Amino acid sequence: MQRRLIKAQNDVLATVGVCRRDTKQNQVLSEAIVQENEVGLLVGAVDLTITYLTTWPLIGIRNRLQVCGFSGVSVESREGMKAELKRRIGHMRA
Repeated sequence: MQRRLIKAQNDVLATVGVCRRDTKQNQVLSEAIVQENEVGLLVGAVDLTITYLTTWPLIGIRNRLQVCGFSGVSVESREGMKAELKRRIGHMRA
């Protein structure tokens, strides 16, 4: 009676996915899951590296523009903004 209860409990746990039965098929499945997790970590690392390397220069440009300021130039005046930018870039080169 006790063995049947334990077997029934193990069947329920295996069905829910808490544990797996020790079979050849589950061993192959476990190895496939481990391999998939490793590949996922690699893809995530490559994605993070590419994201960092592509956004780093853009953040630097943004920070330089924030330091320059554009004070005194209205946002609506596009030509005034271009002239101010050219003036400041010329000033930095000199």
